[in-house]
Amino acid sequence: MAWDGREVQRVAGPGGVDVRAVRALVGDALAKGPPQVDVGDVDVITSEIATNARRYSASGRPGGGVWVVVLYAERRLRVEIQDDGGRRDGADDLGRGR
Repeated sequence: MAWDGREVQRVAGPGGVDVRAVRALVGDALAKGPPQVDVGDVDVITSEIATNARRYSASGRPGGGVWVVVLYAERRLRVEIQDDGGRRDGADDLGRGR
């Protein structure tokens, strides 16, 4: 798939990933002309994923962040958010989900 537009940026903050900055980055990318999408839906999804990264992964630690990728073509939009992995509290994941 060939993409018409691409935005890639790391978003971090002194107290962990800045969710507002992630939302602003995605919103700015959408304003550049990707396909017609419900911007409100994209904002809610972006906010939820970035918040979960801050709350549950190492992205919520001081200096933590996420990589944000926004790709768009004539009738397609793709938003990727990759957190720093691990857990915010530094504990291992043994026993998780039991």
